[in-house]
Amino acid sequence: MKRRMLGSILAVGAALLVGSPARAADKSDQPKISDAFRAKLAQVVGARDKMERLGIRPRFSRVRPNAGATRSAMRAAMSAAVASGRKASDGIISIPHFDFTATSGGQDFPLVFVGGAPQSKGKTTTIRNRIVPISITVPLAVIDSSGNLVFTGQEVTFDGTPKVAPTVASPIFQSASFAVPSGAGQTQWGDAMQRSTFFSSLLPSTGGWHVLLDRPRIDATVVTGDFFDGFAIDFGDGTPLFAFIAGEFIDGIIASYLASQDIDPSEVPIFATYNALLFYGGDTNNCCVLGYHDALVTGTTKKGDVIAQTFIFEDWNDPGIFSTDNVADVHAISHEVAEWLNDPFINNVVPPYANGEGTGCDTIMETGDQLVGHSVPVTLNGFTYHPQTQDMLQWFTREVPSSALGGLYVFPQDPTVPNTPAPPCVP
Repeated sequence: MKRRMLGSILAVGAALLVGSPARAADKSDQPKISDAFRAKLAQVVGARDKMERLGIRPRFSRVRPNAGATRSAMRAAMSAAVASGRKASDGIISIPHFDFTATSGGQDFPLVFVGGAPQSKGKTTTIRNRIVPISITVPLAVIDSSGNLVFTGQEVTFDGTPKVAPTVASPIFQSASFAVPSGAGQTQWGDAMQRSTFFSSLLPSTGGWHVLLDRPRIDATVVTGDFFDGFAIDFGDGTPLFAFIAGEFIDGIIASYLASQDIDPSEVPIFATYNALLFYGGDTNNCCVLGYHDALVTGTTKKGDVIAQTFIFEDWNDPGIFSTDNVADVHAISHEVAEWLNDPFINNVVPPYANGEGTGCDTIMETGDQLVGHSVPVTLNGFTYHPQTQDMLQWFTREVPSSALGGLYVFPQDPTVPNTPAPPCVP
């Protein structure tokens, strides 16, 4: 059996949508793992904070393919729309969205959010969406009695399909109560965040405005068969089985799916994996991406407007992989839904702030990167979910006092996170 190299994986396109039977891996199939990483693995068996000792952590940033060209095309279309007397966001044909101008330090920041404009007696916007489960089969490695990493010749499959039902039953799609003042109402996770953010704009009649995810369509599982730009590891110490997966592989699956399926740009597809921790650049030390959202320009109109397809990737994690069990179940999808609602086209420029991913001062609005691992758990239908605490618009603009519901800067109220605006960050 020939090893599937990453370049050929990205080239096969729609063929990735066809599964193949699991096959035993031989030595030539085994992924390349550095001696240093093998040594680290041997030292962390039994450690509760093994991932941190490996020097890796849960995160949500990655290098976006063609990000510069995509951003330029969108900004050009928005500028052209303004020049023709329309709103800036009229230049983008995509999911429902609206323009909003925030002010910070006397400077205006034009922004775009998902939904309809927040106003008293405002309307409810319901976004169509679909969940696309992904099933991945990889070779299995164990730590032997001498502390060596050994490939067993067996394979294990990580299938996002069984996690679709608990995701749909979660506060991401179902109404729940969150740790915010009652004015937000009992509603979905993302809607509660947006209603809290724009609450002052909704006064005096706050009840009608919502941004909701519709009940998702569930697509057939994308079965990738077996591949060897990733591997599963069994520490043998009770830690759940999980897989290190080449992020470029997932990027290729998503690109193929979007190119081969007839998806209306007003709908958002959500790609779902299970215990699949993404690394990039062929380096397992560059791990672990648990989710991302993105927007692709898929066409233009005669007027010069761009057609943009937004999408989300998210991984359902079992508790026990990371040192905090908050990074589990819907932690990733809550992060990405919140960021997608607040910056659907990854184009919202805000005052500089220190990005929690360690990339220095950032100006693109990322509501979740600073608070990975923080959660105020929500129990619904007997299951306790761990949505991730988020920074709100007022945190980025450093508005004092915050105009959000209850004077919040973070959503929801989290005893582990100060309710204060972003500290200064000088690029």
